[in-house]
Amino acid sequence: MAGHLPRKLAGVLYADVAGYSRLTGEDKDTTHRRLSEYLDLVRDSIDRHQGNVIHYAGDAVLADFSTVTSALECATSYLLGQLDSAVDAFKQSIVRESEYLCAHTNLASIYGEPGKLEEAIEPVRKILRLAPDFSIRVYMKDLSFSDPEVLTRMEEGLRKADLPE
Repeated sequence: MAGHLPRKLAGVLYADVAGYSRLTGEDKDTTHRRLSEYLDLVRDSIDRHQGNVIHYAGDAVLADFSTVTSALECATSYLLGQLDSAVDAFKQSIVRESEYLCAHTNLASIYGEPGKLEEAIEPVRKILRLAPDFSIRVYMKDLSFSDPEVLTRMEEGLRKADLPE
């Protein structure tokens, strides 16, 4: 039939700055400068993961990827480089779903990597309660990231957080 668009599966990433209006009201110039830096970092991460920026809208960016895995890798690698943002995102995930193993595991890794072992204690306890047979080897084997840097950093963080090999 004429007029139909071709169909394809894709991963989509939408990211924006939490509290942007409030931040702009507090310090417009600094917020705009930091937004520009943020969007540059996000665009670089999208490019590294073979994504395409579809649209910018103020403090937000919309991108598409050929696979959902690529979209998740992009978001995760960006978040892993921005640890405060990553911690906030995973904590929000846990508020929505307290038994979300992936969020607890990511928190343990993020805290473990720089040696913040006191902060890693609670996520590690939760991981071992949710998955008593948890092992780093099995968990890492099941991850589908193609970026070896992300995997290496995550595995290193889990080891430092003292999860079982």
